[in-house]
Amino acid sequence: MANTYQDNTSAEKMRGEYYTPPELIALMLSELGPTLHDRFVDPSCGEGRFLCGVARALAATWPARSDVYQLVDRLIGFDIDAQAVAAAREHLRQEFLALFGLDIPLEQFRIFHADALRHTSLTDLWQSLALPPLAQNERLLVIGNPPYVEAKRLGREEKQRLKELYPTALIGAADLYLYFMHVCLQWLRAQDALAFVLPNKILVNANAREVRQSLLDGAQLSGVWFATQAQLFPGTKVYPVVLFARGRGAATAIQLQHIERHGECLHIDEAQTITHDLYGHTEAKAFYPLPHQAGLRLVLERMLQRHDLAGRLDDICDIRWCVSFHRSGLREQYVTPTPPETPNARPFLGGGAFAGNGEVRRYTIDWAGWWMDYDAPRLCRQGNVVPALKLFTQEKIAICQNARTMRAAYDTRGFVLKDTFLGAIVRASAHPLSAHPRAIVGLLNSQLVHFFYAHLFYGGHVNGGYLHFLNSFLVDIPLGNWSDETARTVEGLVIRREQAADPEEQQAIETDIEGHVQQAFGVSPTEALLLQRWIAEDDNWQARERIRVMKSEE
Repeated sequence: MANTYQDNTSAEKMRGEYYTPPELIALMLSELGPTLHDRFVDPSCGEGRFLCGVARALAATWPARSDVYQLVDRLIGFDIDAQAVAAAREHLRQEFLALFGLDIPLEQFRIFHADALRHTSLTDLWQSLALPPLAQNERLLVIGNPPYVEAKRLGREEKQRLKELYPTALIGAADLYLYFMHVCLQWLRAQDALAFVLPNKILVNANAREVRQSLLDGAQLSGVWFATQAQLFPGTKVYPVVLFARGRGAATAIQLQHIERHGECLHIDEAQTITHDLYGHTEAKAFYPLPHQAGLRLVLERMLQRHDLAGRLDDICDIRWCVSFHRSGLREQYVTPTPPETPNARPFLGGGAFAGNGEVRRYTIDWAGWWMDYDAPRLCRQGNVVPALKLFTQEKIAICQNARTMRAAYDTRGFVLKDTFLGAIVRASAHPLSAHPRAIVGLLNSQLVHFFYAHLFYGGHVNGGYLHFLNSFLVDIPLGNWSDETARTVEGLVIRREQAADPEEQQAIETDIEGHVQQAFGVSPTEALLLQRWIAEDDNWQARERIRVMKSEE
């Protein structure tokens, strides 16, 4: 069966080739502190950039030219692409010639045309290639940039093979880099270390949850460098982080840092130290940066505690996926700019081609007038299952999946939502917010929840700023402590905000809502001032009203 994604993807992207800048490799090696007695392995070495970086890092301290072959033997790489293997050997030959004045024969380099994922243990892999075993006093440093190949670009047979080899590695989409993480973490002994450049989605995505849980349970995670905004891969839609790990039980704490670009140079800011349990609070087991301000860090930690004690959004809202059209042409069959002559006609949000999610704004819905023939049985016969209509006809909260900040609005008209939105049905519960559901909209649209979400789900940043608002993330939003009176008051304010047309009046109402939300989380006046300063500098909050509109309106 043809794979549309594979057919329309370049060979380079199919192999996950996003070459790492030399300055980043140098910084990573500096963090690892390579020595003359370490063994270095890149499990997907590509053209050998990391291994060349190791040679450069050790050249100044290598004892003598006569011992250079010992360094050659300590550099080991694997790749499934024969051309990349040949290029890696040639790059290493040139590197050693420049550094040591020695022309090493290509066959001397331990760069193998091999798949590191085809062996479930390092011992099996090395024995298959007749490599000498690691000595007890030798440190293994696993370094690299595993291929960023998404599951949709992997063939069915390859996905099945990986699932059979590593059934507990992940749940959900079989992104290739996650298998490299799973396998290489098993290689590490207590003294060993790993440093990988990875897509930032490893911090939050549901399919990476098992890897994150393993890193926490095994006390292996030792550091994270957040680099989403550093433009490490110009011209690509790759938003990386650098993750450091140790053998099981060897990482006593986690060092958090940011990579920033200053002109042509990369800079690592001062480290913050946390314990592994801080990352254990959320259902997602998300990895995230902390605020630089100590006072704001206390706010975030207190919100996490309230998440544990006073509940989270999943306790009061059933958040659902909405209508997807899985085959080309189906949307045109069922969605029209005027009401279809059918008993199944329903008002539809997100109906126009390239419409984006601009119809759901903060607090209000601005319907563009599209309709859908909600003929679920016919759609099902065409292989396109849709949710039960009841999901949409009852009152609900509509939430944009991608936006600068949370954009949520209360829907009483029964709009059908395209899959650019999520529908949140308020559960019957004893919580005051369940009794006054519009107050939930005020909570979701607040500055405080944006502050919380922008930190915890930092790994959802895309395109330089947009956040993903997905079911697996939203469930972790904390509720805070609410009285029935406060929830009723905020519900009334939200209704006023829905009706207000004057921007100054809208802002004044939102300020009132913010005060009640911050009170629910015990934010002090000093913390409120720090939060306001953070908000004033946050690009996403300043662009909170920016929406995607239909192309014809641009």
